[in-house]
Amino acid sequence: MNIHCPSRLPALAGAILALSLGLPHGLSAQGFDSLSTTRTIAGDLISDLPVDRALDALSFEPGVTTNSQGELLLRGGPPQDAALYLDGVPILSGFRSTSFFGLSLSQDLESSASLAPQLVDSVAAITGPLPSFMGNGQAGVISIRTRQAVSRTAAELKVESDELFGSGQGFGLNRMLGRVEGRAGQRLSFLGGGLLEGQRSVERGFNSADAPIFVQVGIDTTVAVPTSFNDPTADTTRVDVYDLAVSRGSCAEFEGSANPEMASNFGVDCGGIRTPMSAVSTYEVAGKLTYTFGAGRVSLLALADQHQNRNFDYGMLYNAPGITGNRTTSSIYILGWQQALNHSPDRPLTLDAHLSFQADRERSGPLSPEGESSTRDPFGGFLISPLDLQFDFDNFPVDDQLVRNYRTNQPGSRRSPYDLENPAQYSLIDRYRNNAYGLYNLDPIAPVEFFERGGPVGLLTLYREDRSIGSAAVSWQPTASQHLQFGGEFARYAISNYSHYLESQSLSDVYIEHPIRGALFLQDRIDIDGALINAGLRYDFYNTRARRPADFPRISSHPLYDPADPEAFFTSDELFPQDQGHAYLSPRIQLSFPAARRTLVRGSFATQAQVPNFRLSLLRVNTDISITDPTRTVFGSDLDFERTTMFEVGLRQGLTQDLSLDLAFYSRNLHSQVQTRLLSRFDPLRNNNQNLLLLTNDGSERVRGLEAKLDARLGTALSGWLAYSYQDASSEQPTAIGQTTAVPTLNNRPHSVAGALVVSVPGDWKRGSVAGGIFGNVDVYTLFRLASGTPYTPCSAGIAVDNSVLSPDLCSNFTASTLNAARLPTFKQLDLRLTKRFGPGGHFTGYVDARNLLNFKNVLAVFAVNGQTSNAAESAENWLSDSLDLGNEATANAAYGLGGVITLGQGLPDPRVRCATWSDSQGNPAAPNCVYLIRAEERFGNGDHLFDVAEQRRASDALYRAVRGEQELTGPPRQVRLGLEVGF
Repeated sequence: MNIHCPSRLPALAGAILALSLGLPHGLSAQGFDSLSTTRTIAGDLISDLPVDRALDALSFEPGVTTNSQGELLLRGGPPQDAALYLDGVPILSGFRSTSFFGLSLSQDLESSASLAPQLVDSVAAITGPLPSFMGNGQAGVISIRTRQAVSRTAAELKVESDELFGSGQGFGLNRMLGRVEGRAGQRLSFLGGGLLEGQRSVERGFNSADAPIFVQVGIDTTVAVPTSFNDPTADTTRVDVYDLAVSRGSCAEFEGSANPEMASNFGVDCGGIRTPMSAVSTYEVAGKLTYTFGAGRVSLLALADQHQNRNFDYGMLYNAPGITGNRTTSSIYILGWQQALNHSPDRPLTLDAHLSFQADRERSGPLSPEGESSTRDPFGGFLISPLDLQFDFDNFPVDDQLVRNYRTNQPGSRRSPYDLENPAQYSLIDRYRNNAYGLYNLDPIAPVEFFERGGPVGLLTLYREDRSIGSAAVSWQPTASQHLQFGGEFARYAISNYSHYLESQSLSDVYIEHPIRGALFLQDRIDIDGALINAGLRYDFYNTRARRPADFPRISSHPLYDPADPEAFFTSDELFPQDQGHAYLSPRIQLSFPAARRTLVRGSFATQAQVPNFRLSLLRVNTDISITDPTRTVFGSDLDFERTTMFEVGLRQGLTQDLSLDLAFYSRNLHSQVQTRLLSRFDPLRNNNQNLLLLTNDGSERVRGLEAKLDARLGTALSGWLAYSYQDASSEQPTAIGQTTAVPTLNNRPHSVAGALVVSVPGDWKRGSVAGGIFGNVDVYTLFRLASGTPYTPCSAGIAVDNSVLSPDLCSNFTASTLNAARLPTFKQLDLRLTKRFGPGGHFTGYVDARNLLNFKNVLAVFAVNGQTSNAAESAENWLSDSLDLGNEATANAAYGLGGVITLGQGLPDPRVRCATWSDSQGNPAAPNCVYLIRAEERFGNGDHLFDVAEQRRASDALYRAVRGEQELTGPPRQVRLGLEVGF
């Protein structure tokens, strides 16, 4: 363990200053990265900051912002535009490590490999023009370096939790982190560790306790339901009616109910802000061995992680077979070899080679019965065992036969786990008002249907990707002032994808493909009296090697397709051609020179290309338009490289020994960006042109920006940085034939102020005093950020269909002048960790960690019609629909009175006896509806069993808030956790 001492603060701060440009304290440029803006944070600092992932710390640097899920955005680019390197090896997946599964507006399930914070030596964001040995990221590079093992054996264990603050203040987060490192002999070093994280509830925003969620806790009664009234031959079914207790929410809200069991919440504790049965869990493990011999070194890094969750779907909460889950796993193995190829100290020749095997798996679908029951409330929120999905790679293989069946669309063949010729048998059943509100809620406003049985139905996702990557670079210094480097990399992919509704082929996507990607680079750095010039070339190439329909997506429905000989079609270069190869040559030049003793000026220019997301290139490559909805289905195409042209001018000014300023001005022009277009293409079956939604390289964007960073330290007690970023990111959008206009991109945050502050009180401060005993060995780590809200398109008032539009979705009618013309409120963040070292040798550290310390309400989405997190017009529409629904059923049962009051057995000792002859609005026997309406009146009314309009409105609004409340549109409130760290 690295025991944090006050005397280390100046050195640590100095290291941060130097690493941010790859510079030592004397400001002489060293290494390739020093010529381009690079923001680096040391691992020792990261492990102390209030962040959960090592890369999160970069979001407080200039030029780096985040989206609402916390994914990093470099200089206005989307998350997938940044390449990702681990120990110098690219680890970005074919789907560019974008998340498959969103859990809320503020939380995604991670879909990329990551390294536990305590195993990190440093993280860096290279936002300026890249050196030629780095590529495949048009916005820049995010680099992670693993920790170098210390000379002695050391270990640490860290445990933290928010459980002590109760369910009203936290989501039930529990984390454990550990590390062990050391040496075995003089040549072999080892490093190992990991992270285990459990969270009992998915994240929700503000006031989630004001939108209660009800769970079944027992049986209220069992009623007899005949198939029809007044028919002596009718069959009768016994139907259980359930007691419904508050899970998420406050028990105080219903403790005044006239129903004593309801008032006591049926003896069940209320869960505060925690959403029931929605656990999210992660583990990450990694180990590294390094062996040094002579003039060489070999290393082996192995990393594996798993992220999984149980999805919360209120409508499926009472239908266990319909509950779904997500599981993502990644693994990375990197074999590295660094070798001096000669023994000349004046003209060193070195080799740096890597061989890496990487894998990603994404799975989503219904849980098996055992998987559902075992994940309802796991201890600590930990889901360590693989999620037991009903369909997975083992029992539903995504193989060549499945792809062939999908292409040929042969009836009776295996295209889904279900019988696609008879999907009605899997239909969901919603017959009764089986919920706490007594509502069917079938209207399109905030729809949630509470299904009793049926299914499971919905989307099944099985994605598998394996990558083999080899890279090598040779460095040679022919003279003292020149440094040459050349090399290349090659990646081979094996991708199988199954994205298909269990009961329908609409919007499906199935394929197995084997793309390749590679690059060659050459770089020459020259030092002329302290001025560095770095010139390079990079040649990138890729090929999906996929076949797809020519011009129009018809396969089995193509008039020239022969079911007796499908291979003739699939091998035809005219009807089903193979994608072409793509290549791009990128020149790059970088310059830096000392303008004065404390001043370093830099400038650079580069073109950078990135392989498009293979999920977009291969999107529906085997999908016939006849099996899907052409008005909603987007098809991929043989996409070219996305490219950017970037230049940058920067200045590093040492103001004093402990204060420095870094400035950067940059411009990025992005070309051939992937976008969706509506195009007219000739349909060979209909012999006319049809409109298609197609992905093309027709997009273009522009980003201009300014960044400033002030690094400072004050003695041994204070250090930190303050950063400001300005960016103007826009894309060209068509406004008329032949005309375009610049529109802000959805990720654009024009202004951002961020920083970090570390305050340390030495152990000998006021030694012997009470104050010294309390505050000595205390460190405070603070992160803060203010950022402009992201843009959205406002809707015009008065258009009913737009009342439900949430940003950033588009309205039914808008003009070019209103496109992305409004912004969400400013994003505000203040996180703090306070630590106290104690015990023999300071080997113990206790800490309190507060996220969103000041409880800022960060708005992540608004109703586009009014820019607010609530919309009275939509709520009124919802109530109108619910009121009509209730009134129709009450009228059918002669229970609808003056003023809209529904009579539900008023004055009877047990009002449920009134329910035997109750029917739904269509006259079908529905005794359970009657009982649920009685309980809804007791819950939201005064218990007199006269369900008046005000009480009905309270029930309607309660369900509406659960679906469309503020908690769905805002970031999480303040979260506080306690932790203990032990090191030796």
